[in-house]
Amino acid sequence: MREQFSNLEVLPDTTLPEACRGEQPQEKKARPRRICRLSPRAFLLALCGVVLVAGGAIAGGVVGGTRAAKSNSRDSEPSSTPTSTMAEKKPTQTLIEVGPTQTLYRDCPSANDTIYRALGSADYQFRKICNAAYYWSTNRKDVVNQRAGSLDDCIDLCAAFNVRNRTEIAAGTSDLCNGVCWRHSISDSDWPGQCFGSTMRNSSDAGFPYSRDVRCDSAGWINQRLPVA
Repeated sequence: MREQFSNLEVLPDTTLPEACRGEQPQEKKARPRRICRLSPRAFLLALCGVVLVAGGAIAGGVVGGTRAAKSNSRDSEPSSTPTSTMAEKKPTQTLIEVGPTQTLYRDCPSANDTIYRALGSADYQFRKICNAAYYWSTNRKDVVNQRAGSLDDCIDLCAAFNVRNRTEIAAGTSDLCNGVCWRHSISDSDWPGQCFGSTMRNSSDAGFPYSRDVRCDSAGWINQRLPVA
């Protein structure tokens, strides 16, 4: 069924004041948070940087203070005299045992009938002869009997004996060494490289007589006179 409508209409009361609707206030937008005018992220980064710088400064100060303390401690210790670790140098001598492998220095035959100044002194001049031996005095004894590397070394040993025993020789209590025989061959099984020094026979007319001896290179003191001490 259709509803029945009347043609009646309600009119508003014009005697009442007209209602006004005010504008709705707009909601304020929330501003982003800032710390010291920095965004939270920027503030955290800046804070971390400050912490790192401060930590480095503190660590540097601690290390510097420790080093300064150690330096002061060393400076305050009494200084000690440095001890030399260098060993005193002493002249060394190489002793080579005479045997099949030893090298003997022989200047014969070119040195035959030449003059050698023993100990570098004109007071001890010895004439050298090769492959020969002087005649020794009767009842003589070897005042030098040791190994030598050359005839010159053997002559020096003879002259050195006279220097050491000058007083005894002058008093007649010691024999004089005025001749040497040096065994020049290492292949000789009988005293190779041995130096024999003794008193040899001297003739004013013929000088020092000698005989051929292939085992020896010899020398005789030709200006025989003991130097004054």
